[in-house]
Amino acid sequence: MSRLGKNIIYNTIGQGLVLILGFISVKYIYSRLGGDTVGIVYFATMANTVLCTILELGICSTTVREVSANYGTDPLYTGQFIRAFSSFYWILYLVFGALIYLFAPFLVEGWLNLNHIDAATAQHALRVLLISSLLALPKSFYSSIIRGLQKMGINNVIDTATIGVQQLGIILIVLKGGNLIYVAYWIAATYLLSLIAFIAACAPFLPSLKTLLPGYSRSVIKRNFHYTSQVTVISLAALAYL
Repeated sequence: MSRLGKNIIYNTIGQGLVLILGFISVKYIYSRLGGDTVGIVYFATMANTVLCTILELGICSTTVREVSANYGTDPLYTGQFIRAFSSFYWILYLVFGALIYLFAPFLVEGWLNLNHIDAATAQHALRVLLISSLLALPKSFYSSIIRGLQKMGINNVIDTATIGVQQLGIILIVLKGGNLIYVAYWIAATYLLSLIAFIAACAPFLPSLKTLLPGYSRSVIKRNFHYTSQVTVISLAALAYL
């Protein structure tokens, strides 16, 4: 079977399972923990999706292109590229993680309508969910490396397994009587495990583990600035249109 055919099968089966588990977990969360918990969890998911779309900055598209074009012919440049561009996402994660921590009380007061959960619990849960979900930024970078290497099966397996474990864990926590905080920390743990899995998946294809350490290369940034900035403009224009 061709690589394309395998990827189609991975996507169809994996996304189908995730969709089914997602419906089941929502049912259990709503029936056992109430609408407030569902609202907080999915508000965090929505906010994360918007933030990651805005902060993608064309880096993932650039990563796929550069890794695909240079991995076999110029491993030194590929390593410099990975170190330089990963640093952007890690810096963004730290900056926006700090901002989320500071502004969580304002989000709870201004954006959430709570009926059965107190504001302090909602703030704690929202901080845990939003800060951990921002790990999607560096995760998407390492996922792009895998896509550039044309190893889509790895991405599909990790993504499907992570979301499946996440949804099953939520169901079990709710059935055991766990509250919103337990659910939030479980979701945070699965985000972290997903990131670790992608880093581990990238490692065998790189010349050394040092390549995974963030770094800086002016020549790499200058070489890719024009293309990346164009993709960023297109992405932000599409988001504004929606």
